[in-house]
Amino acid sequence: MVQYGKLHKARSQKQCRTGDARISHLRYKHVSIEKGRPMKSMRIHHGEFSWMYYPARQKTGKAIIAALGDSDCDTMVKAAAKWLGSHGVDVLALAPMRPGERYTGWHNFPLETYEEAAAWLLANGAEKVGVTGGSTTGMLALVAAAHIPRISLVLAYTPSDFLFQ
Repeated sequence: MVQYGKLHKARSQKQCRTGDARISHLRYKHVSIEKGRPMKSMRIHHGEFSWMYYPARQKTGKAIIAALGDSDCDTMVKAAAKWLGSHGVDVLALAPMRPGERYTGWHNFPLETYEEAAAWLLANGAEKVGVTGGSTTGMLALVAAAHIPRISLVLAYTPSDFLFQ
């Protein structure tokens, strides 16, 4: 089981979720108790959204867009990024809100953000891009993969069996 130590500098979960401007350009270090090696991440501002980027230690040219949970830097995202990163996969985590906005859920999330995220990853060294999500974000991952030719892999965990309109 992956366990994380304290953040290098204390930050509240609210600041993490909203991409507070005060921490937007800082690098985070999450120390793994299991291996004692830091996992790097950095906040990327792109258009009206901000993403959290978790680069892999060894580059393989593979990357995945992850929409897991209600934040781009909660425990579920960090655990997935750590595991994927150990296999050479960069992770670009999405959050369902614009910086500074109140949480409204994934059902209003613009699909174009997946296309912009895939383009950003390809422009920054990825050769192949996949998407992943669970529940509502699993449904979004399926729809994104169906409509965006740049996406070559989809991992959808218990996706919804209907589409929101």
